[in-house]
Amino acid sequence: MNEATLTDTRRDGQPKGYVLRTPRRVLALRDLDERSLERSASGGAFPVLARPIVADRGIVIGARLCEDGTVRHVCVEDAEGLSSLQGSVYACSKLERSYALVAEALASGRRTFFVGTPCQCAGLVSHLKHKGLVSSLEESENLIVCDLVCHGTPKQAIFSAHQQWLADKVQADDGIHGFKFRSKKRGWGLYYYYYYYRNGRRHEVCEPAEYDPYYRAFLRGLIYRSGCYSCPFSRCERVSDFTIGDYWGIEWAHPDFYDERGVSLLLVNTLKGESYFDARCSGSCIWRESTFEQASRENHNLKAPTPRGEGYEALMSEVNACLDAQNYDKLFDEVLKLQLKPKDRIKRVLPGGLLDILRKLKRH
Repeated sequence: MNEATLTDTRRDGQPKGYVLRTPRRVLALRDLDERSLERSASGGAFPVLARPIVADRGIVIGARLCEDGTVRHVCVEDAEGLSSLQGSVYACSKLERSYALVAEALASGRRTFFVGTPCQCAGLVSHLKHKGLVSSLEESENLIVCDLVCHGTPKQAIFSAHQQWLADKVQADDGIHGFKFRSKKRGWGLYYYYYYYRNGRRHEVCEPAEYDPYYRAFLRGLIYRSGCYSCPFSRCERVSDFTIGDYWGIEWAHPDFYDERGVSLLLVNTLKGESYFDARCSGSCIWRESTFEQASRENHNLKAPTPRGEGYEALMSEVNACLDAQNYDKLFDEVLKLQLKPKDRIKRVLPGGLLDILRKLKRH
C-alpha cells in the first residue's frame, strides 16, 4: 500500500474505500498463561486472540524480527510459531506474500488471523475485496484482522544499518543475536535486549530505550516514513476487528489492575470480534472494562498521527545520505547521536539490579 493511498481521504477526513468503526468495547487485559505473558511486550493480547485460530488448525500471519535483522510478515500454524511473533518490532515489515497467503487460506475455508499496522490491515481488506473473497470484514467469519496502536514505522534500511553498527560497536564475532525491542528482564517497559559473542564469549545487554540512538529516535518520532505523519488511521475509529497495544496509564486508569508484568489494551471494534472474544478468548485472560477516554490519554496515536518535526526533511536527507554511503558510524554517532541528560549518564553506569530496586521503591 503506497503513501498516495494512505493520504487519500474524503471530506470528513476518513480514508477513501475503507470502513472505519468506533470501538464497541475497550478492555485492559492480561494473559493467564505465565510463560506467554513473559514473552509478550505488555499483557499478551496477541496470543490470547491468536491461540484459538491455531487450535482450529488455522494460520496466523504477523511480523517477526529475523536473525538477519530484517522484519518480515510470516505465516505460523502452531503454538511454537506464535511465540516467535510475540513482542513489538519497531521497523517497517516486508509483507512479501502475506496477502496472497490469506487469500489462499480463505479460499480453502481455513481460519486466518492477520495482525499488522492499520495501513497493512486496510490494504489486506482492500486486496481481499478486490479478489472477491470478502464483501465486508464483518461478514467474513473465517478472517480475524487485528491492527496495532501504531506510532509510525521507520524504513527497514535504517534498522538494518543499526544492527550492523551495533555489531561493529561491540566487536561481535558474528553479529547481533536475539534482539528484542521489549524485553521484560527488567520489568514491563521500554527495555531492549540482545546478545553477542566476542572472542567466543557470550555477552548480554539489556538497557532502557533512551540508551540506543535508533530506539530513541523512534520514540521521539524522528525517523518514520513520511506518510506516517499524516496517517488517516491514527484515530478512534478503527479498520480492523481488534486493536491491540500497551495500556499505558493503567496505573491511574485502573490502579487495582496494574501489573508489573504488563497490561494490554484491547479495542473490540466489530460485532464479529466481540462474539469471537467472548466465546473463544475471554476465558484465557483476566480483563477489565475500560473507556476510550481512559485508554487514549497516554496512547496518543488513538487520536492523531505523530506530529512531524520542522527539521524532518533535513534530518532524513542526512540519514539517507549515510545509508547510501554505508557510513553507519556517522548515522548513529553523529546524525542520531544520543543526548543523554546528566542523570541518565549516572544511571547508565549503575548496576541494572540496583536501578530496578530504586524504581520499585519509587513506584510504591
